[in-house]
Amino acid sequence: MEVFYCDISKVNISDINLSLISKERLVKANDYNTHIKKIQSLVSYLLLRYVFLKRSIDILNYEFSYNLYGKPSLSGVSYDF
Repeated sequence: MEVFYCDISKVNISDINLSLISKERLVKANDYNTHIKKIQSLVSYLLLRYVFLKRSIDILNYEFSYNLYGKPSLSGVSYDF
């Protein structure tokens, strides 16, 4: 089992390469009212993208869908975690 994490306690938006973030995620992150929620949204997306890229899947080629409670899933990817 692999575990991926990122300590975001000292991360600022200026530390993040925003060109690696999808437009949809940037919009979603900007909707948050607090700075920490924006950081969590952006860094979690980058961490997710990193994990998928390690498995040769670029999530930029797929769309996220969300259930009624906001839980995301990646449409068109069948991968067992």
